[in-house]
Amino acid sequence: IYTSVTRLGNKSFEISNVLVKEKNDSSGIVKEEIAAFATFTIVCYSYETKSTIQIPEEWRTAIDSFEKGESPS
Repeated sequence: IYTSVTRLGNKSFEISNVLVKEKNDSSGIVKEEIAAFATFTIVCYSYETKSTIQIPEEWRTAIDSFEKGESPS
């Protein structure tokens, strides 16, 4: 499964996921074939104010680290 944040807005972001299956071709080389693809839109919401909110800076930092392949701190 491959996961990536494909869009980062002010109050929402999208996460795309690709599920692949591995197949061996006739020469023994392993190839990946897409089995499923999904995109999720995450909207930041305050239940206190009952309205959307800006993506917290802490989340932006975590998303940036994830996309760079860095370990969470």
